[in-house]
Amino acid sequence: MQQTFNQYVEIGLGNERFALPIQEIHEIIKLQPIIEIPNTPTSLLGVINLRGNVIPIVNIHSYLGMPKVPDTKMNRIIIVNYEQSMVGIVVDQVIQVTSYSQIEPLPYGAQVHDGRHANQVANVEGELINIISMQQIL
Repeated sequence: MQQTFNQYVEIGLGNERFALPIQEIHEIIKLQPIIEIPNTPTSLLGVINLRGNVIPIVNIHSYLGMPKVPDTKMNRIIIVNYEQSMVGIVVDQVIQVTSYSQIEPLPYGAQVHDGRHANQVANVEGELINIISMQQIL
C-alpha cells in the first residue's frame, strides 16, 4: 500500500466513481453545445470553442467501455492537459476535490495490461475508487 496525499478530482460516470490526478486538469466547465465533426471516430464527440480555442471533446465512456448516459444539468466538461494541447472529456458529474491516504495497486488478475488504464484504486472507508490517468487513456 502506498501512502500518498496528492489531490484528485473525483468524478461520476454512470454508477461508478473515478478519480483524476488534479495536476492533469486545466479547468472544469459547465456542459456547452458540442459541434459534431462528420466522419470522425465515435470516441470524438466534437469540438467546443473555449475563449477562442478549439478544444476536441472525447467520449470518456467509450474509452472505458461504459455506455453513455443521457446528459443532465450535472454534466461537466473537464479540460485536461494532454501532451502539448488540451482535450475535453464529458463526465456525468464532478463529485469533489479530495486527497486519498491509501492508494493500492489492483490485485494480480484485475490489472489492465494494455497500458491504457491506471492500475490503482483509492480505498476510502472500504469503498474502492478507480484512479485513472488521461495520459494513459487517450
